[in-house]
Amino acid sequence: MNAQPHRQADIWERFDWLWDVILYVALLVSVVLMVLDDNRAAPIWLAATLSAVFAIWHAVGTRLAHRNLADFNYQPIYRFLVILVDIILWFVLVLISPAYYFALFGLFGQVFRHLPIRYAALAIVLLTAAIIGEQLGDSAEGFSLTNPTVWVFGFIGLAGIVLGVWVSAIIGQSTQRRELIEQLEATQAELVAAERREGILEERQRLAREIHDTLAQGFTSIVMHLEA
Repeated sequence: MNAQPHRQADIWERFDWLWDVILYVALLVSVVLMVLDDNRAAPIWLAATLSAVFAIWHAVGTRLAHRNLADFNYQPIYRFLVILVDIILWFVLVLISPAYYFALFGLFGQVFRHLPIRYAALAIVLLTAAIIGEQLGDSAEGFSLTNPTVWVFGFIGLAGIVLGVWVSAIIGQSTQRRELIEQLEATQAELVAAERREGILEERQRLAREIHDTLAQGFTSIVMHLEA
């Protein structure tokens, strides 16, 4: 039996590690900015410890949530819980220092990287609500639909969801196209193998006919002469 050909990874799979690099670099930059922030609401050691907890939780949680995951849409609730805790930890950190707003550069990408679009949209809504709540808390303003902060960050969250839906649709179409190409290649390989087997059978039948028409008759004639 022929071994199955190795599937070539898609470009978003080959550069999947880049999202982790962006997140951890953004988190590291946030820690540096927090150290330089004289108006932080907690000691440096507490913010640094929570940052380490954030990084370890995300690394271990996502790895466990993706373990033995054959289908991206299978049991997304575990990955959603990992992202939800990420959002909670980020909200606590940004209450300590606004420097952690820089970590959003990595956190937004992680949402769409690990979650199907419906769960990702819910996570973005929660993250946007946390941003708006923190902004209103800093300004001591109550929630109001006339507040431009609500509309600005609400629009950013909506734009992120729309962009995520668009990218997910492109990836879905590319995946379907790749699967069709792989099926076509597999079918072509099967046809080539079938033609090869048919050619071998035809060659065996030709040899059998030649042996029957020449050698077998010659041997029969020799045996008859010997018996005579």
